Amino acid sequence: MTDFDWEKVLTNYPVRGRGSTSQLKRRVVEQLGNRKRFAMKRLNRMFASTLSIGVAIIVAIFAVKGVLLVQSNRTNIPSQLGSQTWKPSPMFTLPVNMDSTVDPSTGKTFVTGSHTIPMQFEGFKGNIALSTQFPITTGIQKYLWYFWGKGLTRQQEVSITAISQARGQRIQVARGITLGGRDGSTATFGTEMSFPSSGLWEINVTVADKHFEQLIVNVGQRGFDQTAAYNKIRQLKPQFFQDIRGTTVVKADDVANDTFDVTITEQWQSHGTQQTHFWQYRVTPTKAQFLRQGGDPSPQNVPL
Repeated sequence: MTDFDWEKVLTNYPVRGRGSTSQLKRRVVEQLGNRKRFAMKRLNRMFASTLSIGVAIIVAIFAVKGVLLVQSNRTNIPSQLGSQTWKPSPMFTLPVNMDSTVDPSTGKTFVTGSHTIPMQFEGFKGNIALSTQFPITTGIQKYLWYFWGKGLTRQQEVSITAISQARGQRIQVARGITLGGRDGSTATFGTEMSFPSSGLWEINVTVADKHFEQLIVNVGQRGFDQTAAYNKIRQLKPQFFQDIRGTTVVKADDVANDTFDVTITEQWQSHGTQQTHFWQYRVTPTKAQFLRQGGDPSPQNVPL
């Protein structure tokens, strides 16, 4: 805003009387001040309006990005309102990378280098896969999930819920965070899940608060299986597992109806070399019979 030319103002608008110049000067100053205050108010309002529009645009951009942040490769994924058609999701195999092999005759673990073995999964290949190497049954069991899609990274929150077809019961079966991808997947998630009853269950998977995928699984009634045989040993011989200080690998071979040979292999490092020792039991629903042990000398004295 240009400054007033006092001489010009007084020439064009002469006033007479004592103090007239001072009065005129005060009036002009007041008028100029009013103009400045009005201009500042308008500028503040324009700035606030522009800022609000900018914030709204930024929020909208992030909202759109949020919707697209995590997305499965599969299109037309059903909603979480319950399935119209209760048909189990497809089964398929994937080559899974392994770094060691357990000799079934001795239970000894060998580091054989990277190699792949086919493992069975359920879901939608290239989108979501649930490991089903052991049948999905009632009770607690460990599962591995593979995810493929956009926006998947490590350390994202995963929530898995399930709805029973028979009862309409909705339960939370798992929570956790994603890990890095493997075997060609974008991300993985390992967890325990427990289903209270058998039958068809709709599983909904949420990643980073976004509904990611849905699949239908047929949950069987658990009989005496590999996991039950392992748990039977833990129940009958709790001291055995308390004394083991290394990591363990468990393998169960079905030898007869409700009878499994369970091999427990302990692994540890000694002077930079991996050592292993195994114990083998024949397990039925009522007992666990010791068969044999072997391998490297155990680092502790374990009662049989």
